[in-house]
Amino acid sequence: MIIVVIILIYERHVILPKGIAEKVPRDRLLSEYEWRALGIVMSRGWIHYAHHQPEPHIMLFRRPYQGETPRVQLERKLKEMEKNQQQEQLRQKMQSNSNQKFAPPKPIF
Repeated sequence: MIIVVIILIYERHVILPKGIAEKVPRDRLLSEYEWRALGIVMSRGWIHYAHHQPEPHIMLFRRPYQGETPRVQLERKLKEMEKNQQQEQLRQKMQSNSNQKFAPPKPIF
């Protein structure tokens, strides 16, 4: 049996101005507190995982994929709303039809 696990990871490259890049220690990775102190602003969850050796002014960050993107969430909610609206219209139509009184069919003879 083969089990395949797919882990999606977002990556981001941050290009620093030369003045700030000179202050970054190259012998270790920075904690979130340290890179935020340099003026880097990103949402929570990003981890400094490497230095880009050919270009010392580029810092590499990553974080795990955590569910649907906001766009996918919005599209899913819109589809649910549309489906609920169609169901409500059908329910109202059926209810209005049930309120109407139908005459019994007349005998053919």
